[in-house]
Amino acid sequence: MPNKYIQSSIYLTFKLFLYIQLHTMEDLLTVKQVSILLKVHQLTVRRYIKEGKLKAVKVGGNVRISQSELNSFGEIYISSTKSNKSTISKTGNSSPFSPNDAIFRLKGRGLSIDGSNN
Repeated sequence: MPNKYIQSSIYLTFKLFLYIQLHTMEDLLTVKQVSILLKVHQLTVRRYIKEGKLKAVKVGGNVRISQSELNSFGEIYISSTKSNKSTISKTGNSSPFSPNDAIFRLKGRGLSIDGSNN
């Protein structure tokens, strides 16, 4: 009987330990989940981790990113990317294609835009 009591006590202690760990530990996200949230490819997320831009941990052989790390990454890198895109669009030529563009003057095999064989 004491053996069964010890086993049940160890089991309950372990179960309580897991409960505390799960509820006090931050949410850890997979590379796939982070890629969906950032709207980038999974390899891009792995590259961010390799370059040190995004901190990750290995849990049981799998890469996980904490929610707080993702939030800090978003504050630093995503805001700077948005400001870079806005300056590019302000300085770049935003006019649509015209018939005089170089792409339409290219010659090659096959049909041309007007349908004639050149």
